Amino acid sequence: PRALMSTKSAQNVVRGVVREVIDQVAQRGGAVSDALAAFMVKAVVLDPSNAFSADSELTDADVKGLTNTCVSKLLDESSIPLHTIKMQTYMEGSFLTRDEVVAVYKKELADSVEDLHREIVENNARSRDDLEALYRKLIFAVMTTIRLGPPTDSTVVRETTAAFESVLPPVELGSFVALDRTKKLAQLQELSHVVCGIRLYNKYTKKGGALIPDLAAELVDATHSLMKQLDTEYSNVCSFARNCTAWMLNNGSNESFAAVQPVQRNAFQYLVYLEILLEESCACAPAIRRLAANVRAKIDGISATIQSKTAVPTAVIFPMFVELATYWQALQLEQRCLTAIISHITNLSPHVKITAVPDAIRAALDAAEPPAGAQVVFATMRRAYHMGVCLAVGEPVPMDAPPLGSHEVLTPADVPSCELLAAKTTHGFGTLPLLTGGFCPVTATRQGTLVPVDRSIGLVRYHGGTYGFLSVAAARIFAAATDQILDEVLLAGRAAPELIDLLDLHTALAVGGLKNVTDSLAGPSSGIKCDGGTQTDTHPIDSNIDKDYEWNEWALRRKAIRLANLRTKRTHSTQTDDSTFRRENTTQVYLPKTQTTQTKADASTSVPKPTTFVRGLRGDTGTKAVPVQVVDLTLGVGGVALNPKPKGK
Repeated sequence: PRALMSTKSAQNVVRGVVREVIDQVAQRGGAVSDALAAFMVKAVVLDPSNAFSADSELTDADVKGLTNTCVSKLLDESSIPLHTIKMQTYMEGSFLTRDEVVAVYKKELADSVEDLHREIVENNARSRDDLEALYRKLIFAVMTTIRLGPPTDSTVVRETTAAFESVLPPVELGSFVALDRTKKLAQLQELSHVVCGIRLYNKYTKKGGALIPDLAAELVDATHSLMKQLDTEYSNVCSFARNCTAWMLNNGSNESFAAVQPVQRNAFQYLVYLEILLEESCACAPAIRRLAANVRAKIDGISATIQSKTAVPTAVIFPMFVELATYWQALQLEQRCLTAIISHITNLSPHVKITAVPDAIRAALDAAEPPAGAQVVFATMRRAYHMGVCLAVGEPVPMDAPPLGSHEVLTPADVPSCELLAAKTTHGFGTLPLLTGGFCPVTATRQGTLVPVDRSIGLVRYHGGTYGFLSVAAARIFAAATDQILDEVLLAGRAAPELIDLLDLHTALAVGGLKNVTDSLAGPSSGIKCDGGTQTDTHPIDSNIDKDYEWNEWALRRKAIRLANLRTKRTHSTQTDDSTFRRENTTQVYLPKTQTTQTKADASTSVPKPTTFVRGLRGDTGTKAVPVQVVDLTLGVGGVALNPKPKGK
């Protein structure tokens, strides 16, 4: 218990020192993050030259001296190791992988519309005004979700409203309100995708799409430019680190060695982060090119489906709009990833100090040549990432021959106290994680120079850890004094805190990652906290809600008392001449319906029309005289009467 109390007391003291360091730096016009201040306090305590003991209690004088030392180191803007530590602190606290960036973006999007979606889902509008307000809220939710222009712009609102009305007319809003919670959310998501697809199609066919950028083309150009920038930057920094390494290996006793050493470490740390950013960019570039081609193909497919048709079935066209919206949202995710990479480059640049080399030795640095093994390492690094950039941007890969490794390789006799790992007999040899950050531990301790290992000569495993070396000679030195060299590596990390991250000494020095230093010093109270809550609906099924339901017994009693009192009361009102003119009267009537009747069939009858002709009215003389006759010329229904019948003489 006494040791536990001592530990807690020491942590409280260190936390107080961290707060005091931050306050004093701020009073002198500086600004440091909690993680940077905490790491600097830990680094000063670990540095043996400062004579602080992590096992003994700190006196008031020790606390004051520790605070002053940390403040002076943090305010020394000319210190290259400080800029290296700032670079490490920034990346540890701000860098997110591609998957993490996508997850954060999706969470931001979900949080931005969470309250709006909840209001829409829980809205059971019945009146006309409530339905109109709900319809406007739906349109705003769609604009917020698809992010195709600011939702406050009148043109964007007009085009989105037109597209939304073509998918969900206002007269069909009642069917949406009648859905349950899950179906409402699903339909709202589908509505957002369809409206997004319609607006994108109108933009590419020049029938609308105000304030929608040509995201596919812009991202393809931005990716190509970013990859070229990173490739050029990596090549320049790699060449500079190569020259520094060569000069330091040949001029260990030079008086300028102490000035070049922190610059070389700064360059290597920047190289590590450039490699990370290059890998992230190489993952973005092919995805962006693929999505841009998919968007163009889907636009052509929609155009071929619609053509000059006046109407297309929704079951055919809506899924195509949804796919187009999905491709576009994937492009928005890639845009966020590119933005994050560009932001990292911008924030790292002020801490890159490769130009801080003394002018007196700059010419010697440019002419320096590293040993054969180091030449192979740097050439391999440069060639690998240049090939990756060419593949990512779709350019031809250079066909130059890969650099040849050293002809001398390790044998079991060279490292008798360690296990030898050869390239031909070890599975996953090229991707085995190496301790000391992938740098040769012998040159880092005996010559004070960071040199990447040459895997072609072989690797060594000692007590479960895998190590690489610049040359066979360095491996022999390591095998002859393994424990001593590893202790020297830890001592180098204590003396130069920027090496803790470069040589991956967090676990060995019990420092923890820069991102976790503040948590380790802040104690239990530094845990992540958040407010949480749950809500249970009284009636999960909306259709069974009883508007008059009351669960409170006292409320029911109050209602019963009011009803009992009403039985002995009566309402009296008087209408006056003045009040009758102040009232509003409305009357609602049903218009008469138009009534029609329809018979089963139309029937008719036809009768002959009587027609007669009187013969002999003019008379005749002579023997041909005939008496007067009446001839019946009536046409029968079936035909003409051919034999007229006289009616008598």
